[in-house]
Amino acid sequence: MLSYKNSTKELLESGTDTAILSVGATEQFGPYLPMHLDTLIAELYAEAYGKELNAYVLPTLPFNTSEEHANCKGTVTVSPNVLLIC
Repeated sequence: MLSYKNSTKELLESGTDTAILSVGATEQFGPYLPMHLDTLIAELYAEAYGKELNAYVLPTLPFNTSEEHANCKGTVTVSPNVLLIC
């Protein structure tokens, strides 16, 4: 697995042509869990897929469409149009 921590030379020499971009969220999960729990889970899955596919794993984006949590302190939300891939 390659990541943003590897050098350009290592990336070029690896021959990989697959990149993984995971998306998490920063929103409330009650009084005891971390606000970025979705991001932590997305990172773990991205790393597992990266190892299996010998892919380049990009940093996880720590935001998503969390509009239903927008009234909670600390929530980071974006419009669905921002994440829409055409």
